[in-house]
Amino acid sequence: MKQEMSPFQQKIVSQIRLSPFAVNIHLLMDALSNEGLNFRQLAAVLSQYPVIVARLLALANSAWVAPLIPITTIESACARLGMSVVKSVSVATAVSSSFNASSCPEFNVGVFWTNSILVSDGAFFLAAYLPKKQRDELAKTAQTAGILHGLGLLWLAENLPRETGKALQQVSADASLSLDETLIQCAGVGYCQAGAWIGQQWKLPDVLIIAMRHHLDAGYREHAWELALLIGSALKMVSALPDSMPVNNALTDLGITMEQQTIVFKQLAGRYEKTRTLANELFA
Repeated sequence: MKQEMSPFQQKIVSQIRLSPFAVNIHLLMDALSNEGLNFRQLAAVLSQYPVIVARLLALANSAWVAPLIPITTIESACARLGMSVVKSVSVATAVSSSFNASSCPEFNVGVFWTNSILVSDGAFFLAAYLPKKQRDELAKTAQTAGILHGLGLLWLAENLPRETGKALQQVSADASLSLDETLIQCAGVGYCQAGAWIGQQWKLPDVLIIAMRHHLDAGYREHAWELALLIGSALKMVSALPDSMPVNNALTDLGITMEQQTIVFKQLAGRYEKTRTLANELFA
């Protein structure tokens, strides 16, 4: 008897549409990972992506920044916003421009990007407590991986809106449910697996694909497990806001103490409102 395909399997056997942005997104990632770039060099890279330039200029002139005089160049916008914000917004803009989740009304784009940016910040803050060698290797990668961790949910909201909406409704009604597991039941795939699949289509670095695939698996200890653990731990903190910090003993495998975790949780709590305003300014 022929086994019936899940909604996800039915979708991926058909023609997969990737936007022009998505086709070249790995080139943008490579440029943004270059720690040697100054604001002028970064502006030159970003000038090849008009959508990102427009978003950054709009943000630099918004009430979120409140400049004294209008900012009219991408270099000035980069200097005003700071390298960390520019990189996070650039990656988020590239990703959001590749998807349209409007057909899934249960998907809240403002909440999605608020959480993604906070997970990015949380992973970066946690990485600061690693030994120097690991810190240098993982801190900036963790920031990018945090932005991308929910990539699969974006794709599912656009391509399987009915099934994704059903899963989001169930999780909203019962906070004890896992979104990833509920999506598997409704769509035949979780957002982690879907995100890893998209990362492969986009030719993203393996470490980012691993982080997307395994960040919910606290016991994962294979290649790039440290990055996956940082992303998963940051996600737990963000999901617990504004309540008390969740207990996460797995981070002790990276030498990050509970006291250090508490500091990071408080940092995230302090950034929540401003991050929500930023996400709504950019994407809602």
